[in-house]
Amino acid sequence: DAPFPAQIEDCKAAIRWLRAHAEEYGLDAKAFGVGGSSAGGHLVALVGTSGGVREFDVGQHLDMSSAVQAVYDLYGPTDLIRFGQTPGYESHATAESPEGKLLGGAPAQMKEAAAKANPITHIDANDPPFLIVHGDADPTVPINQSESLYAALVEAGIPTRFITIQGGGHGRGFPSEPLVEIANVFFDKNLRGNAEAADWPKAMTSELKAAAANLQRPDNARPRIPFAILQRREDTNGDGQITRDEFKGPPAIFDHLDKNGDQVLTKSDWE
Repeated sequence: DAPFPAQIEDCKAAIRWLRAHAEEYGLDAKAFGVGGSSAGGHLVALVGTSGGVREFDVGQHLDMSSAVQAVYDLYGPTDLIRFGQTPGYESHATAESPEGKLLGGAPAQMKEAAAKANPITHIDANDPPFLIVHGDADPTVPINQSESLYAALVEAGIPTRFITIQGGGHGRGFPSEPLVEIANVFFDKNLRGNAEAADWPKAMTSELKAAAANLQRPDNARPRIPFAILQRREDTNGDGQITRDEFKGPPAIFDHLDKNGDQVLTKSDWE
């Protein structure tokens, strides 16, 4: 529950501790990689771009670097002010939102803290390679957060690959097999020096289709989120039903939830 920057301070303290004990645990202190999703994606991106930001280094082992050599960011937020200004994500602009609680107030009113919490703020030419993955139907974190990070990293000359999951939600529907292979090659290249990914361009975008099998739950499973909550979030005209156009999740999830196939979601679909 601590406000920013406690989270990044903890991350960097952990990295310094691992470096200080690298020999004890058989680690290569010169080859540290990080990965995380959602809020974890935000933190690993910030770890990646703040390697030279001493302000976030507090606590023990300050003689050790907290920089890393590779970052795998899955659908993490970046610009917390723009986040809440994105149509469909306005609830993230309030002081009571997760982002507001992180910063200590509504993001637009906490400009200095929001800037410090934004990985893009700290980008420089010394940052490590990035692998970024985001679903284009993410109902929780808008894809513009990763798009902005990718553009800024490329502008700074950082080797970066950005993968868009077509129809992918907030991790839901991500095709695990190709992503695991891509991540393995990414870390092998940048941490172990293996040459399998040597032909990756310095800046690269690509797309993968969401895996429909991962989007769907078993037929006998009830939706995890109560309908009342989904209705408050997505029933934009307040008519008690959610149309396909109103639904922010992947189409495959809408089809699965629409039990009677009438192209709208109502409370009866939850019964």
